[in-house]
Amino acid sequence: IEPVIVGVTGLNAGAANVSNFTDWTITMDWQNSNHHFTATTGIGMPFIYFEKDSSDVAQIVVNQGTVTIASEMLIINNLRNGADFAVYAPVGSTWSQSGNTYTSTLNGKNYWSMAFIPLTSNRIPLIVLLKTIILIIFF
Repeated sequence: IEPVIVGVTGLNAGAANVSNFTDWTITMDWQNSNHHFTATTGIGMPFIYFEKDSSDVAQIVVNQGTVTIASEMLIINNLRNGADFAVYAPVGSTWSQSGNTYTSTLNGKNYWSMAFIPLTSNRIPLIVLLKTIILIIFF
């Protein structure tokens, strides 16, 4: 079972293509005739950066764990083996829920990210710190 699936609504792509790479990062690309989605990750990065086309809707399917919507953020607790993650959308974004599927238009933006929350007893300040770092880097 895939604990979480990140993409865009309506995308049905059989495989990912490498659209860019460096010594430290790789960008993977999924597309079909109507939808486009990319994910960038790298060595030592505690997050994945996603982009979509303007007409696409971001979609997160959570098959394990518990989700809390906190403004533009999805906090996924105990996704797998006790690991927690946070999905960050641009400021002002809202998430809609239908079953275990969460969607967002990202407040008119085309980017969002998902970060691993380190396994510690007091993670709330860490969530705020990660959000601050991501805001500084990408906004």
